[in-house]
Amino acid sequence: MKAIGLLVIGVLLGLSAGYLLWFRGEVATSQPGRMSSPESAPFLPEQSAPIPGSARPVASREYLESLSETIQGQDPLPRVLGTGEIRGEVHFESGEPAPGATIRLSVPTPRSAGSKPRRVGDPLPNTDLASRVRERIQEEQERMAREWEGTTDAAGQFAATQLSGDRFVCGAYLANHEIVPREGAWPTSIAIGTNLDLVAKPVVKLTVAVEMESGEPIAMAAITCMQGDRRTLEKWTPSDSVLRLLPGDYVLTASVDDPHWVKSELLNVQLRAGVETQPIRLILKSRTGVRGRVVFPEGFGVDPEAGYFLLYRQLGSDEAVTTANFTHNDTYEMIFPRRSAAFVLVNLSPGRWVLALGETTDAILAAEELMIAPGRMTEHDLRVPQSLVASALRVDVRGPGGEKAVDARLELHSSGGGGKLNYIPVQQRDPDGRFLVVRRPGVESSAATTWWLKAISPRYGEVLHPLPPPEQSELTLNIAESGSLNVQLTGTKVLENYRHFRVEAEEVPPPGSGPAAARLPGDPGRSFDERGSTAIPALQPGDYAVRVYWQSKVWNRGLLVERRVTITPGKNELAIPIPELYELVVDFESASVAGLCELSFLSPGGEGREFIQSQPWKGKESVRFEGLAAGNYAVRIETGTQASVMCVEVPTKGPVAFRPIRPTRLRVVESRRSEVLEKLGIRPGDSIVALAGRPISEIAAPDRAVSTLASAESTFVITLERGGRRFDLSVDSVQFRSATENGRFLLLAP
Repeated sequence: MKAIGLLVIGVLLGLSAGYLLWFRGEVATSQPGRMSSPESAPFLPEQSAPIPGSARPVASREYLESLSETIQGQDPLPRVLGTGEIRGEVHFESGEPAPGATIRLSVPTPRSAGSKPRRVGDPLPNTDLASRVRERIQEEQERMAREWEGTTDAAGQFAATQLSGDRFVCGAYLANHEIVPREGAWPTSIAIGTNLDLVAKPVVKLTVAVEMESGEPIAMAAITCMQGDRRTLEKWTPSDSVLRLLPGDYVLTASVDDPHWVKSELLNVQLRAGVETQPIRLILKSRTGVRGRVVFPEGFGVDPEAGYFLLYRQLGSDEAVTTANFTHNDTYEMIFPRRSAAFVLVNLSPGRWVLALGETTDAILAAEELMIAPGRMTEHDLRVPQSLVASALRVDVRGPGGEKAVDARLELHSSGGGGKLNYIPVQQRDPDGRFLVVRRPGVESSAATTWWLKAISPRYGEVLHPLPPPEQSELTLNIAESGSLNVQLTGTKVLENYRHFRVEAEEVPPPGSGPAAARLPGDPGRSFDERGSTAIPALQPGDYAVRVYWQSKVWNRGLLVERRVTITPGKNELAIPIPELYELVVDFESASVAGLCELSFLSPGGEGREFIQSQPWKGKESVRFEGLAAGNYAVRIETGTQASVMCVEVPTKGPVAFRPIRPTRLRVVESRRSEVLEKLGIRPGDSIVALAGRPISEIAAPDRAVSTLASAESTFVITLERGGRRFDLSVDSVQFRSATENGRFLLLAP
């Protein structure tokens, strides 16, 4: 008897497994509100519709229940059926019921919470055959409680019962019709207990031919169908060229999934129910433009994550092509080597064009002229010349002990006119992994601009080196063992305002050692945690200036404390006490014209200052500054072409009325580029009393006038006053703008 029982169980297991394979292949789900494609739509014969009222899951439950009753003779099997239901009805637009419409319901997640998917070949948790059959039946019951498929009956109604779940995705289908809600659009999901009111609208078949103007064959196209605000996208192939759309007025356009071709012309189509439509043709025309690839020379190892600028613009009739005639205003696109450096530029008018490749818009690697032909895409590959590799500077970056710094990056930095800091990422490497610094016109060092290399390793730190002369072809940059700096702020206001503090560390080079490693543009520094502490990792050994700033939404930053610290390999600690902080409120009731307001901190004696921020203001309003340390400050405003300044001592006893002084001189205050001023013959503390022979008292916004004149002329004459003596001095415009940061370190004085 035991053998017979095992045989019966084996037969039942085989039958249930076969049924599961058939059932899973039959049931499918779909998104609501979308027309089914020939591949995904259910098979609904044209002549004989499905039997109304049929629902496959009901028959499946009867089968499983009969199977369960057989198993229950050995061990009772609990039934796992849901209690929720979704009902609805489908009618034609005439109001008559629509029998035979297929309704599909499924939950967004395929399995119930806590269940684990079982892969083919995974061992079953139980070796008892009866238990295994019960587990499979229970899994199938759970699945059927979360999936339902049926058809509407003769009254156009359906009822999905014994559902398990809160919300379901619904799809509805009927041959030659589109089923939509009577009001509104399909919801993303439908809650249990909902009664659906659906309408089956007849669709009109429209035969479409999509052709290339050149006669090239088309394997597949996308047809955009616009009906008012509604927009649908239909797939078109030569074997399935019929669109099934609801009646209405449409605007059709075709495109190929290929950026080399443009969309066809727009075509207006009217579709009416019961009216046969004539086939239409959509003609695809080639774009006017250029397509190709950027071809890098052999040995030019490109960083796969690097991006390049591909610049292009139309040339004048007599304009020649160079690598130095591009600006930020030229049109450009980004290309990436990991995408095979392919590019497509479209909608370009016929004629002479220049195509250029650059690491930035200021660093052009190659430029070529090309002719754009009308009415078609021009094929053109931009080739980076081999000479760039041959003449490049090969830079090897090493860590402590000569270990190769594989995580390092290399940048080409410059400091020039106006104190602006530029940097160009070096993105090319040779087969040995060394960086390739490509020589470009204007990159070499000059009297006005200083260039240097900066290697940055997140693991070891940074190292700075002047750019070698053109005849040098190889360079090794060694990054010594780095140290970290932990900064701890102390003071009564630290914990309360820790979010407003920022810290920066800048290396102070020994005398005669060249430029220091400047901070990158836009670097906001490091913030502090709620304990008032932060860490600056990977600093090279040496002397640093550590500055703590106050930063807020009202104004950018103000220097609070500066400390000098010597960094050694390993961990370094620095405690910085924060002084008492105050606020300054300036009342501009006497000013009536909107403009700019600037606040600067003056060091004791006025020989130096720290610029804080300029911010817009309106007349008869007050400007509030927070987080100020005690000291002297200069408040400067611009109203149109006029500039005024007032000095104020913080803390104050309340709001301060703006009472400007009458400037008769520009006092030169100390800056970080004072050595450049010394070369020009200017010292901190000197006063500029005349500009190009014109007294400062007669010039509106004289500090800005100096910068404007320096921008227009290569040299200009200033009249200096030092120790009661006046004399004229001719200065280089670029160096003067750099030393004074475009006039920021020129203080209006009475």
